[in-house]
Amino acid sequence: MNLLCKKLWLTASCGFMLSVQADIPQLPIIQDSNLKSVDLGLLPTVKFIYYVFAGKSTDPSSEYYRISFDLIPTNSAAPLQAVLSRVHFLEEEPIGPENSVYRDEVGGNWLTFSVFDQTRLFAGAEWRYFDVGANAPRNTLYYKARSLVKVYVGFRFPDDDGTHFGWLKFTRSDTTFTNAFDLTAYEWNPIPEAPIRAGLPPEIPVATEVVEDGSGQPVLQVSWNPALATWIFETTTDLTPPVTWTEYPAGGTSAEVPLDGDDTHRYFRLRRPQP
Repeated sequence: MNLLCKKLWLTASCGFMLSVQADIPQLPIIQDSNLKSVDLGLLPTVKFIYYVFAGKSTDPSSEYYRISFDLIPTNSAAPLQAVLSRVHFLEEEPIGPENSVYRDEVGGNWLTFSVFDQTRLFAGAEWRYFDVGANAPRNTLYYKARSLVKVYVGFRFPDDDGTHFGWLKFTRSDTTFTNAFDLTAYEWNPIPEAPIRAGLPPEIPVATEVVEDGSGQPVLQVSWNPALATWIFETTTDLTPPVTWTEYPAGGTSAEVPLDGDDTHRYFRLRRPQP
């Protein structure tokens, strides 16, 4: 962190103007500690942690801190995804095998959403807040996130059955540069190699076919991907809230529904089991 502080002072001395905003409310001063971390707990093979931390300058003439908000993948599978022109995905944009793997300038997967500095000349003086991101390269997420209140980050991870794709949603209430993003939602596709659209649940293909049972009676055979063998097949006759779903007999990847005409209508769904 000391190198970052020295780099900032060098940039300022070269004539760049740092944006100072005096109306930003005073924030708690952090001394080299993690404020928050969020472990998605998807699978043992992937973990994302969202860090907020600060480093203090070693300059004895003033109190000076740099605050950083970062998303850090802790596994080694290069999981962050990107499109040709940006790291973050637009809502409903597909995340899948066609996307490239994200690498930053030094070859890592670390994503920085925002960074700002706070300083005061002496103990008891008013803190000043500097918008460091205002001088970042305009093609970086580091800069673009300054004007966003919602960011979708795409990721992939390996499992025994193949590669899976998902998204992380970060939001905040406004674009004040000291206002950090929070992880508010995430989702991933349980079907290997299948894409998922940012901000949406995975599209689960279900096949249906009318066949005859052993006694010659017609039945509707419903089947789904083997990756969903642990999912729960449920049914209801009424979609008026509050809906009551009950489990329907299924064989892991298929179920047979008799077409005997007793039901005027019936609805079915596949539900991912709760962890």
